[in-house]
Amino acid sequence: MGKKKRENFLDYVPKRNKLYQWDLNQKKQVEVAVVNRGLFNRIAQLLFRKPKVSKIELDELGSFIWQEMDGAKTAGNKTQHLGELPIISRSTHPTLLCTQETDPEQINCPASSRLL
Repeated sequence: MGKKKRENFLDYVPKRNKLYQWDLNQKKQVEVAVVNRGLFNRIAQLLFRKPKVSKIELDELGSFIWQEMDGAKTAGNKTQHLGELPIISRSTHPTLLCTQETDPEQINCPASSRLL
């Protein structure tokens, strides 16, 4: 058996699913509209007056990531911009920003969070 090839997930290019409509609300956070389909959802809509479309409000980090998923930038490029958010910094989340690009020697990264 051959050795498994290791994939670098930071080289992937994420993009939004076109089936989900989204919009920015007044708080500048993303709201994703999800259509409730299926038999059980239909029963819940009839019996419990549940909505046909649920609006899911993402927090600040989720909104940032959702807007960055444009299908052009790699995940590695996006991690470099996470430090710009006020809720995320190396001091509060040291393991989140440990990548080969941000710390080539990975000296300041804990061993459990080192990304190859």
